[in-house]
Amino acid sequence: MLLLRYEYPVPLPRRDPRSKYGRIQAACIEEMERLGWKAYDLTVIGRVTNVRFVLYRLIDRRVLPKQYGDGKKGKQPQQEVSRVLADLRLAGVFPLESVVDETSHGIEHEATFDSILEGAQYAASEFLLDPWTGNAPIPFLISESSALYGTTIRPLKEEFRVPAMALGGQASIPDVLEAAKNLRSHHHVVYCGDWDRSGGDIEVSARNRIFDLQRTYLGLESQRPEWERLLLTEEQVEFHNLTVISRYDKRTKMSHPAVEAEALDQLIIEQMIRDRLTEFLKLHGHDNLDHLKAEEKRQRNEVLKRLK
Repeated sequence: MLLLRYEYPVPLPRRDPRSKYGRIQAACIEEMERLGWKAYDLTVIGRVTNVRFVLYRLIDRRVLPKQYGDGKKGKQPQQEVSRVLADLRLAGVFPLESVVDETSHGIEHEATFDSILEGAQYAASEFLLDPWTGNAPIPFLISESSALYGTTIRPLKEEFRVPAMALGGQASIPDVLEAAKNLRSHHHVVYCGDWDRSGGDIEVSARNRIFDLQRTYLGLESQRPEWERLLLTEEQVEFHNLTVISRYDKRTKMSHPAVEAEALDQLIIEQMIRDRLTEFLKLHGHDNLDHLKAEEKRQRNEVLKRLK
């Protein structure tokens, strides 16, 4: 059996800058630096991204098309961008963690300690105070795609301390049931998905199935929350001049206009969600979480002193 061993860093493939690989490589470096990373300086931390976001930026800049031919044969633009980003990271141009793969679930394990006291000290250092204690609605983020969730929504969910989930396309029964169990009337769903026929159907299906399970399976008919689509909308597609593609739908046997959410600049998406969450935060009497973090620090120090 042939065993492959990865060395780090590996030499960066050198190609003619005028070649397709060279043009993609240069464009990927520009996009990563636009997101805050710095080529060959691994101490600089930027925004984590994924292949789809970078691909759409390159499509927008006319570096690459959305697909070659009918998309059924040969290597496609997304695969080429994925390969170039992998080469850049393996060569130490950017950190390995700068680009994520949402199909990877990583390692899961339970935290264990040598004593309950040690565990209590760890818990005291990790617990966060809840900013959503008023009577105003509490945002609940739902993303159609796992890619958008992992790079943009998850960090904001953690920063603002709100519940969130990714449907991963047409949501499975376990995901819909989990949402039905956790959504309540005091929540306000903020939905992010593609602008196309399929994306609209996914959103409607998820909303209806969640509400139906609350009513018929959980007996929570009165707990239905408000629901809004934050992005992507037709107005946003027109305002940002996003490229509309034609996507074939097997159900209707017709092609329909489509724009994926990742076609919108990652930085713009982040700011839109941040602004919306800040609006909800102000309804609960907070301009930001600075004072809450200061109170956390005070209480944490007090508890840790008692545990010594």
